[in-house]
Amino acid sequence: MLLTSLPTTSIASVTSKLNSLLQRDFISLLPSELSIYILSFLTHETLFKVLQVSKKWNSVSQDSGVWRGSLLRQWTVRKDVLDRIVENGERVGESVALSMSDSGYQPVPSSGQSSGLASNQTFQPSQTALATLLSRRGSVNSVSSDTLGLHDSGYLEKHLGTSSQQIGSSSQPPPIDELSTSQTLSSAILNRNFLASLQKLSDKHELEILSHEKYAQIDWKYIYRQRLILERNWKSGVVSLKEFKGHEEAAYCVQFDDDKLVTGSRDSTIKVWDAKSHQLRFTLAGHTSSVLCLQFDSKYLISGSSDATIIIWDIASGKLLRTIMGHEEHVLGVKFFADDVSSGIVGKGRIVSCSRDKTVKIWRFNGKLVRTLKGHRAAVNCVALKGGVVVSASGDRTIKIWNLETGDLIRNLVGHMRGIACVQFDGKIIVSGSSDNAVKVWSFLTGQCIATLTGHSDLVRALHINSDWIVSGGYDEKVKIWDRRAVMEKSAENPSGEQSNCIRELCNGHESRVYCLQISASKVVCCTQDARILIWDFGRDCETRFF
Repeated sequence: MLLTSLPTTSIASVTSKLNSLLQRDFISLLPSELSIYILSFLTHETLFKVLQVSKKWNSVSQDSGVWRGSLLRQWTVRKDVLDRIVENGERVGESVALSMSDSGYQPVPSSGQSSGLASNQTFQPSQTALATLLSRRGSVNSVSSDTLGLHDSGYLEKHLGTSSQQIGSSSQPPPIDELSTSQTLSSAILNRNFLASLQKLSDKHELEILSHEKYAQIDWKYIYRQRLILERNWKSGVVSLKEFKGHEEAAYCVQFDDDKLVTGSRDSTIKVWDAKSHQLRFTLAGHTSSVLCLQFDSKYLISGSSDATIIIWDIASGKLLRTIMGHEEHVLGVKFFADDVSSGIVGKGRIVSCSRDKTVKIWRFNGKLVRTLKGHRAAVNCVALKGGVVVSASGDRTIKIWNLETGDLIRNLVGHMRGIACVQFDGKIIVSGSSDNAVKVWSFLTGQCIATLTGHSDLVRALHINSDWIVSGGYDEKVKIWDRRAVMEKSAENPSGEQSNCIRELCNGHESRVYCLQISASKVVCCTQDARILIWDFGRDCETRFF
């Protein structure tokens, strides 16, 4: 009533004073470290809009700390590569600032003039304080689905450009959401703390990268841009194919890294190839029958064979170090982790093997058997190892989760209609492939089947997963790529429901059964029944070494 009795000039004066109190520019008023921390929770779509709000908002959102936080809340980066960049004082790419336009990303100088600011308006936060703030947020994976929201392919086509190279069909997957379920299991209470603690292992590097000041000077906008281009390539099928014949007979197993590619074959040999030139470095001969499985790290290569033996090799020289005997039939799977000598951890390394003799065995590197895990009623076709957990899958249609140190059975997963041929485990989900032609995704924490991926028309023999993709290969001569975030989103809406729309099918290069595959951030490498090694590379037009 008081305001209505005032003259217009007085009301205008009151309104102007109220507006300054009600419409406060919190980004400009907050300490710079807090502003960067807030904006780092935004996805790139929202950040592009923030760039256009005002000169001040543009300046803050251009800060590398914003892009570092946003990137690591969605994806992972390779800490070893970042460490080398810091140690060598290397400049990452160009000094690129991201701007919005209909033609896509435009590189502009990331100096004061790029945002229209005078030199005295340059935004320079304290990197130490910013690192402290970023490290306080807890688990990288604890943010909401809105925070992790991923651009759809239409958006990327608009702002990153498109390619005419299309392979198979695609879909537009929604963002990830952390799965929650009310399912209770008899062993859940006893094992929940043990299982939950293991899920935090994969967050260590991301938290360190977020919090450590030494990474602050890296051009995170540039790295973010490379990651978006790589994502676009996977979803729209921008991919090249290379292949070579690696063996005289079928190639059963494959693993690769930046330096080398290793294959095992029915011809009883293991071949080590140069990862870039694909030239043969050397051949390992020691098994007397088919090499069915292998794994290597920086020091060792360990292989298993249908001759029922396990061999430990020196990966650098190819020297045979030890032959382990103990299984009664074919060794179908092998996983290991070695001692961390640099950390003073000695004697803790373990080798886990599985066999057609229905057992899983745990060994020390000196060849001494630690224990035998029994419980499967048919051949144990594959095994996975992460932290203190062993996951085994069998022709008896079950998956068993074991405690590595005690040998206790933690949980038994039942759901496949026929025998299970392959399994993957990353500390959060278990993914299995079966002769029922289906791929199933399981929650590690609850044991619930949260998704069934359909589309293969024959046995699913090969699987590999990372934080972005689930890739499967089968006897139908096809490789299917599933968007992990989309799978998790749909599973939250319809737990255990079938999902048939993979984003990509790699079928043009395969002419025989796919026996094994491995993926990296930018590649899918397969080995097949016709002894060929196929390398699908999605790294076109981007720098992939960061991922």
